[in-house]
Amino acid sequence: MALHTGLTYRNVLGREPALQSFDPAYATAFAGLIAEAKVVIDNRLRAMGLDLNKIGIKNYIWNNDNPNVGDLNKHYNGDFPYTEPNTLLIVTGMLPPEYSVGVEFSGRAVFSEAEITDRVFGAILPYMDRDFFIELSGEYFVENRLQVYLTDPAIYMVHLYKSLELIFESITAEPGDLFEQKAERYRQLYEQEFATLVTVYDTNGDGVVDGADNLKQLKQVRFTR
Repeated sequence: MALHTGLTYRNVLGREPALQSFDPAYATAFAGLIAEAKVVIDNRLRAMGLDLNKIGIKNYIWNNDNPNVGDLNKHYNGDFPYTEPNTLLIVTGMLPPEYSVGVEFSGRAVFSEAEITDRVFGAILPYMDRDFFIELSGEYFVENRLQVYLTDPAIYMVHLYKSLELIFESITAEPGDLFEQKAERYRQLYEQEFATLVTVYDTNGDGVVDGADNLKQLKQVRFTR
């Protein structure tokens, strides 16, 4: 099973808005490169002997326990997977044709997006300590099919950087031009983020990343390949 990153073409445009000015034919090619980047990442992790299902701690908000209703909301009070500046919210499963996602912390909106149609949706949330409110609104949520969880943002970022590396490589016109420079920059960011990603590995599948000795060992595997 591949990692869920929640990255879509619109997320890539959010990072590099100028890409939307290219010929519309490129949009299809860019979507293909985003998918290709995901395959590259998955295969690299597998080649290191890692189980994709054990990358990152999945701290579930809903885990196939949602009711058969039109809207869902939940007040979440629990530990975040990490004490990093932000965390990744993933929504996946049997979703209605159109739905919206909203997150509130201390009575203020920290994230909202309407009319999401992606089957897997990801959003980077700011670090909000432990207590927040999340609401999903849509026409119809199928009982026991929706999963919502928090995980390491490196999963999202490593996919974003590899996608942009491949996209800018595809539009490079000549050696050393701006697009090649951007491709190289995103390649470097990808490598940096990948080194973080492979340390976030739950060896025994208990929902807790293992101790420093094991993380160091995984990093050694990463750098010797």
